[in-house]
Amino acid sequence: MCEWRQRLIDRFPELFDGATVAGHVPGLSLVDDGWQQIVCRAIARIATAVGASPLKITTISRRSGVLRLDYHRSSSIARLPDIEAAIQYAIALAEAGSACTCERCGREGCLHQVGSELVTACLAHSNGVKVREVRGFENLHVVRSFDGKRPGPIILGRYDRITDVFVAVDPRSLPAKE
Repeated sequence: MCEWRQRLIDRFPELFDGATVAGHVPGLSLVDDGWQQIVCRAIARIATAVGASPLKITTISRRSGVLRLDYHRSSSIARLPDIEAAIQYAIALAEAGSACTCERCGREGCLHQVGSELVTACLAHSNGVKVREVRGFENLHVVRSFDGKRPGPIILGRYDRITDVFVAVDPRSLPAKE
């Protein structure tokens, strides 16, 4: 296992205990080094959100060219909407970040079709056909906002890769359908 992956498991054993198979988190070995910062930041945010509440990361993987984090939470977390919202927001940021970050090197990237597979890659690592995006709708996500303490309203947010936040977008400001 790559060093950063093992350090992540060692740093947050309470999140991975029982989820590891032969010392590995399912899917994590398939997540390339370009997403290291995204994965580590998401896990740190989740750990901060749950505190001592029981939660286990069950899978960290790439599906359809985007990072996916799956978890199992206790029923006590389900009854705490602030914690659940913080977890969901951390995952939404990680997924949005991975959708515009090259899996291999961490530079800015976009979705490419490589055979039957979707990958997120920069120009240097793309070896497929770029998936066409509708102009003006790049990096848009529907997310529940979160102010760091409490869940907010559901918003249409544009993910800002530099600041790692969702910036609210007024749907009326988007281009009209052609």
